[in-house]
Amino acid sequence: MKTPEYYIKLFENYLIGLGYKASTIWFNVDSLKKLFCFLDKKKKNDVREIEEKDIYDFIEYMQNAESNRKKPYGKKTVGRMTGTAKHFFGYLFKNELILTNPLENIVLKTNDVEKKKEIFSKDGINTFLESVDTKLSEGLRDRTIFELMYSSGLRVSEIVNLTLNDVDLKSRILAVREAKGNKDRYVPFSVVAERFLEKYISSGRKKNEKALFTGDNGKLKTKNVRDRFNRYLENIGMKREGLTLHSIRHTTATHLLEAGVDVRYVAELLGHDDIETTVRYTHMKMESLKRVYKSFHPRENKYYEEVDAEYLKNVSELKEKLLKNKEHFMKYRKKS
Repeated sequence: MKTPEYYIKLFENYLIGLGYKASTIWFNVDSLKKLFCFLDKKKKNDVREIEEKDIYDFIEYMQNAESNRKKPYGKKTVGRMTGTAKHFFGYLFKNELILTNPLENIVLKTNDVEKKKEIFSKDGINTFLESVDTKLSEGLRDRTIFELMYSSGLRVSEIVNLTLNDVDLKSRILAVREAKGNKDRYVPFSVVAERFLEKYISSGRKKNEKALFTGDNGKLKTKNVRDRFNRYLENIGMKREGLTLHSIRHTTATHLLEAGVDVRYVAELLGHDDIETTVRYTHMKMESLKRVYKSFHPRENKYYEEVDAEYLKNVSELKEKLLKNKEHFMKYRKKS
């Protein structure tokens, strides 16, 4: 029987091969170590004997456990640990290292932190973008950044890592290099984003810098972009919990899905390896649809009135009155 450490090492090498970041790999390995430490207390040292109930017991245990900082683990962290376990056992099963996958039927629920995430409405994103004063060089740069993020669903880490050579204005294509998972991808950008890019490159950008977006100290950092984003929201009274810089990426995905774009295209645009990651945006699409439905469907809004006996009586009386008026009118016409 091979030890859990053996399988964890296999999985670690697998993640390295996929190009995962070192911090992500560390979290995955650490989560699996915690899982098998817990299972060891249950005398479950063989990965082939682990059952679905064991995983649920582990989740419950971690929800009540404390981290090294003597603080309870957050729901998001426990959710990530569960996701790691699901990925791990899926890997073992696909490679025929175990006969059954104990997590096959476990559905990862959206945690409370994710539920608080918001997106911009179409009017809201327009209001935000148009609030940026492009007469200033910093404003022109910022507007270009946010237009690109919205048009192409970019992460803030991806936007600050762009270089001038990554931009093809003629074809309207961006080369997003070493994105999440260290994978390159190519994404289109809108005509509006093109217009701001051209203006920024020709007049608002430092010429001697390799990075596309620069500040006073060279290449722009993610914190700089996040701080600017929050400042613009405050200026127009839109700052609130849940509406973050990453909301622009969520907004792109949701607006495309609402417009009828195939989820597979959206997954490719966002750089998702697993289409299930993209499918989660459909719940935002449904929430938007529900709001429209509630506003306009006669059974859902304030303009709807139940047809009761009194209503029918009033209609009948009005109809009778109209008929009498019609008879009087016809008699008058005959006399004249």
